[in-house]
Amino acid sequence: MGSESGAGRGRPTQMGRQTILAAATQIPLKEFSMRKLAEVLEVSSQSLYHYFPNKESIADAIAEELVKSVPVVSRDLGWRDYLGEALRGYRGWLRTTNFQVNRPAPTEGLGVFRVAGYPSRELLKRFDDFVFAFRRDGFELSEAVEIWILFQNLLRRSDIHQALNARMDGPWKGFLEDLSSFESGEFTELEDLRGLELVEMDNVYEALIEVFVEGISARYGVS
Repeated sequence: MGSESGAGRGRPTQMGRQTILAAATQIPLKEFSMRKLAEVLEVSSQSLYHYFPNKESIADAIAEELVKSVPVVSRDLGWRDYLGEALRGYRGWLRTTNFQVNRPAPTEGLGVFRVAGYPSRELLKRFDDFVFAFRRDGFELSEAVEIWILFQNLLRRSDIHQALNARMDGPWKGFLEDLSSFESGEFTELEDLRGLELVEMDNVYEALIEVFVEGISARYGVS
């Protein structure tokens, strides 16, 4: 491993922005620092500053790469299919990505129009496609914006997005054990759940999509 005084002065020939970002995503957020990143890359800390002025700028760059890596949905789809494919694509991406470095949304407001608090050409393109699909299908401009905010917050808040099918096995087993610890007949409805085949999280996610889409249709009166 390189040292602060060893090889790596100046701009390393085998290192670039993408190499740095790829290495940064492998470091847990709590451990992340420019020094730690330099250790992983086996270069001097100083060499990293040719590409990024500080660790926050690395987090910002990773955030932008994150947006780019989420599957793009065709704006030609009807709004229902557009939402469904966007949610499925996001779920699939979350279950395969290794990105770990991020920054919380700005404290002064919801971070639904920026990435890590900074303008993002990629996110604005996604927003533009989103608004196009909804306005084309009969939604008012203000409604399209409102739905975008709802959509962005659903993406950022729900644990279901990255849940594997087997993820509920442990909690479900614990629930049945808890139920058995109480006297029989106390929870008449719950006792019927014994022996029930546990629903897969993929099906739960499809239910989430349906509820979200149908809720939007009912609220805004667009089929």
